Amino acid sequence: MKKGFLLTLIVGICITFSGTLDAQVKLSATLGGGFSDLSRYFDDTEEFELLNGHILMELGGAVSGTFVKGGKLGWSSKVLLQFDGFKNIPVDYEALKTERLKYQHILENGLVIYEIDGTFRYPRDYNNVFQQKNWSVNLPISLTLNVFDAVGLIMGVDLHYSLTKFDQANRLKISGVVKEVVHFEDFNLGGHLGFFVPIGQRFQIEGRVFSDFETRLKLTNFDNRGYYRVGAAMSVNYQLN
Repeated sequence: MKKGFLLTLIVGICITFSGTLDAQVKLSATLGGGFSDLSRYFDDTEEFELLNGHILMELGGAVSGTFVKGGKLGWSSKVLLQFDGFKNIPVDYEALKTERLKYQHILENGLVIYEIDGTFRYPRDYNNVFQQKNWSVNLPISLTLNVFDAVGLIMGVDLHYSLTKFDQANRLKISGVVKEVVHFEDFNLGGHLGFFVPIGQRFQIEGRVFSDFETRLKLTNFDNRGYYRVGAAMSVNYQLN
């Protein structure tokens, strides 16, 4: 319901803005890359899962312009095909059984947790790392502000849809808990903030950081916890017209 309302609001704003345009619409091709990750932000509590990010690659097209001819405030909309993913380093349960006498341990929810240098950590099985690779479509809609002739600012929203579905058969490779419910959102709304640098008449370099507004990967068992898709990317745009 909330996502539907936000999507309707975004489309309505775009339609409203389209009637105010008084400048050439630019068509561009874009190619870029970066890194994406799954983050819980300020919660670094040790969990069954230990998730790491993946290199991000993207390509697509863009339309852009200004609201007033020669003005500094503009807009941009892109269609990007993206490739990224994540990996999980599972708990080494054999090490939990055979090496527990080497570390100080406590019991919490019936599970043995190790304390190393004052931090709770599970021993990890690096020989059985699970990897999830994702193809997705991202639709960034941005406001642009050409602060100076040499650099400008970008701010907007992302409509992100995952083309690769998460196989529930792999859920134990994420948490290792039989009763754990693992859900990966195919569609999510996010935001981005960045800069752009025009180079000559046709090239433009862009840099941005991005984040989901709501959790992308959700796990539910002893507690409800979720991970946001976050990251950073650089791209090069080439104007076609």
